[in-house]
Amino acid sequence: MTREELLRILNFVDANREISEKRTGLSTTDARWNIISYAMRRHLEGKLLTTTSAALAADVPYGTAMRRISELIDQKLLHKRPKSKSGKSFSLHPTRRLIEEFESFAMQLKAMVGNTFGFNTGDGEIGDFYFGGYYMASRILPYPS
Repeated sequence: MTREELLRILNFVDANREISEKRTGLSTTDARWNIISYAMRRHLEGKLLTTTSAALAADVPYGTAMRRISELIDQKLLHKRPKSKSGKSFSLHPTRRLIEEFESFAMQLKAMVGNTFGFNTGDGEIGDFYFGGYYMASRILPYPS
């Protein structure tokens, strides 16, 4: 999967979660997913991830966000890397384990969407379609005249 496709999947999942968490009362805010999603997005975009920005992305009170960040570090899904020689300031980075788990999640989601909307013919591979963008536009039937 390409970086752009992974970002499209993140956008898709986050938009779906926003509907259930913010636009309806069907779900509550999932701080863990929000942090993981933000960390993966920053990683894929090549941008710095700080503890403060991850806590803000969690969309829960600061103390709760810090507990979730600590849990992710303890579970070896996030890694703290010192930014200075003193080690007092640091950045966060997704570990290889988190990246692999997210890529596995993205592939399974892509397969499910592909099967649901008929982009997989049964004998085709999961890579036969691109998640979002221009490749899918040619597969959509035009409106009847």
